[in-house]
Amino acid sequence: MEYLDGYKNFVSTIKDPLERLDDIEVYMEDFERGFDQIDGNHEMGLVSNKEYKIQVKERDSFFKYCNEEITSIKDQHSDLIDERSKKAWSGHKRLPFPVVWNRGSYNKIE
Repeated sequence: MEYLDGYKNFVSTIKDPLERLDDIEVYMEDFERGFDQIDGNHEMGLVSNKEYKIQVKERDSFFKYCNEEITSIKDQHSDLIDERSKKAWSGHKRLPFPVVWNRGSYNKIE
């Protein structure tokens, strides 16, 4: 749970709710991909059942925390999220980052 506590401390320093939401969503995807490797190592016998259960428990706690944070941010800041969605490129809920074609087009979106 040390990992989760460290991430909670880090995320709490992000004041902008949209940046916090983005960080949590992206980090969840990265964490999930990393956990696929742990699953594979467990299946190959490289990770003991005991260690695997500990890691699964941490993963579940991490996802529970992240999903609660995402729900909270979406509930409290739906107006900001909707506004950002309107500014995003077609088919996106936010402007893909860090892509900026040129300063002029970026300023029009921002």
